[in-house]
Order: sequence, then C-alpha cells, then structure tokens
Amino acid sequence: MNGQRGGVLGSRGADLVDTRSAAAAPTVGWPAVARIEPLHTIRYDPAAVASLEAVLAPPYDLIDPPFRKELAARSPFNVVEIDLPEADGRDPRSSHSWS
Repeated sequence: MNGQRGGVLGSRGADLVDTRSAAAAPTVGWPAVARIEPLHTIRYDPAAVASLEAVLAPPYDLIDPPFRKELAARSPFNVVEIDLPEADGRDPRSSHSWS
C-alpha cells in the first residue's frame, strides 16, 4: 500500500490505495480477508446551516415519531431526514430531490 495524499480527505489525511493485483495474492491455503476502506462522511458547511444544533440528531433508535417531527422542523437539512426518513410509500431510490 502507498500513502497518497488527496481524495476525500484532501491534505488532512492520507488515502490508502492497495496497488497489489488480485492475481498476485495467494489463493491456496489462505482464508479470505476482509477489505477495509475508509468511511466517507457527510460534513455540513457551517456557512450553509444556521447552527450545527439545528442539523444534528441522536441515534435513530432513540427517536420516536413526535421527536422526529421536532428534529425535522429545526432544519430541512437535519440528519434525521437521512438516518430515519419518513415512510411515504414511495421507493426512496426513485426520488432524486436530494441529489
């Protein structure tokens, strides 16, 4: 692996790129190994939101329907819209309003 700068992390960190080919990896007698990749996170632009308090939410399993409604009312960009979308009977993959 080599440590190339750039990518999602920019100058803040290094993206690790596996330069080995699959053909070079041993196949006999070795168990399969998990491939570990960095988590690509969502970051809010502080200039685009009133405050981080308006867009943050606790873990989804701690949110009941009335609390979800309260969180969503704080900002249209609240993370509850991603973590705990409201069921409306539509296939979420068919709507690209979020892209």
